[in-house]
Amino acid sequence: MTLIPDLHNPVLGLGPWWSSALTSGFGLRCAVVAAVGALVLAAALRAGWALGHARGLKPARRGLRERLNDERGSATVEFVLVFVPALTVCLILLQTVLAFSGNLFVHYAAFVATRSAIVEIPNGQREGGGSLSDASPAFDRAQRAAAFALAPVSGQLSADGGDPVAFEAGLEAYFAEYGQETPAWVTTRAADRLAYAQAHTDLSLYLTRMTDDGEIELDRLSPDPFLEAGDRSPVTASYGPKDPVTVGVNHKLHLSIPYASLLFADGQHSTRGGQTAYALVSATSTMTLEGYDVNLPELPDVEREQ
Repeated sequence: MTLIPDLHNPVLGLGPWWSSALTSGFGLRCAVVAAVGALVLAAALRAGWALGHARGLKPARRGLRERLNDERGSATVEFVLVFVPALTVCLILLQTVLAFSGNLFVHYAAFVATRSAIVEIPNGQREGGGSLSDASPAFDRAQRAAAFALAPVSGQLSADGGDPVAFEAGLEAYFAEYGQETPAWVTTRAADRLAYAQAHTDLSLYLTRMTDDGEIELDRLSPDPFLEAGDRSPVTASYGPKDPVTVGVNHKLHLSIPYASLLFADGQHSTRGGQTAYALVSATSTMTLEGYDVNLPELPDVEREQ
């Protein structure tokens, strides 16, 4: 196996982050649930319409016998029989849409984290290349970039200080600079959402390889944060100029729809709203390391025109 020589080669199949999100396992799972839910909802609505239409075609009842056999009230029962499954499917579809959106954000977070890493790794070295450790300031900055990208789809945790409070103050200053009233979500949700994103977002380092058959392989260097806990030794990856850099984002995606969230839930944890469900969503992104390559060809020996 050799390192990937050219990340811009379309044969390698490394597409944009949104393409990876659409074809990921979690994204396909959401698409299947949405398709099945839409079919069930359409069937329930069709059944409700058929019941109402059939009742409307019945002739008016006359006489004592008809009055004793009056079926008034059955329409309410029929409505409940159709409404309950229809409401359940609607909740499932709503949670599916939110989960699918969260999956997009996780893949975008992997993109911005990798973008941060490839800028930080060279650290101004003229010879190019460098290294990245999961205990380094550069790694922390990449993790912060991912957390900021995930704040819009995060749950809420009480923000005690640090980046979340500074984030809220920055948003307030932004709206004040333009003479606009600060929206309510800035003071009620912004800081708490960023606090959640920082607490439930982890990064992983990968070694990117390509087999002799042209298949891409990602070897995880960092332990899986969802499976391995406790103290562990720092992991360091070294890179040369133009080497591929792969960073993975692991996020506990907040599921906010009651009952329907159980369809995607991998567990529960404590948030500002109490015990809530979450789904484990992971994504990776690969980019070419920036840096100055000293292995450049010699200048041509050509006389300059006078």
